[in-house]
Amino acid sequence: MTLVKICGLTNPEDALMAMEAGADLLGFVNAERSPRYLTPDEIARIISEIQPIVQTVLVTHSQDVSDILNNFHAAGTDVLQAHAPMTIVEYQELKESVPILIANISIEASLKSPTDALKKRVSAVSEIADYILFDTKFGTEIGGTGKPYNWDIAAGLKAHSQKRVIIAGGLNPANVAHAIMQATPFGVDVSSGVESAVGQKDAKLVSEFITRAKLAGHHKP
Repeated sequence: MTLVKICGLTNPEDALMAMEAGADLLGFVNAERSPRYLTPDEIARIISEIQPIVQTVLVTHSQDVSDILNNFHAAGTDVLQAHAPMTIVEYQELKESVPILIANISIEASLKSPTDALKKRVSAVSEIADYILFDTKFGTEIGGTGKPYNWDIAAGLKAHSQKRVIIAGGLNPANVAHAIMQATPFGVDVSSGVESAVGQKDAKLVSEFITRAKLAGHHKP
């Protein structure tokens, strides 16, 4: 079945709720521009309080490798999600120091089909990262926009990835099943699509999203 990551968690109550609802990954954003930003210490406190039985993810937009690694180890997370367009050398440095690396590839919301540059980028980055994540680029924002892109692009780019693919960007309970059937990803990632307010997860939406994602993943071709 489809792996589900609930991202942008900001408090222990929501993190525990998401885990109990069936989330496979719990995501915490350590990017200062994000309205869901948490410090490494705040993330560590949440993890300590809920004692998760699923993997936790530090999501960062920072492009300074040493800062990223310092924050990752201070937060005590299991997985690093590099959500910025880093160089191949930077990805290699990160992978040498973290157990699991998710690398984001941004897709313009207005893009109609995969470009050669995107295909080459996916191929190169997937040689290093453990997972490739496709998220929406809208203006200067590269995540948490709540806006979708053409999921056919993700389906096309998946063929160029040497690793499993996760899709994000504008997903919610109403469209996640369609996105999974269209892009056939290994996993899905949601943040704003299951919120009642910025940074506040809605238990009903989280439960519906996970249930529909798992069911669609079970039936996907």
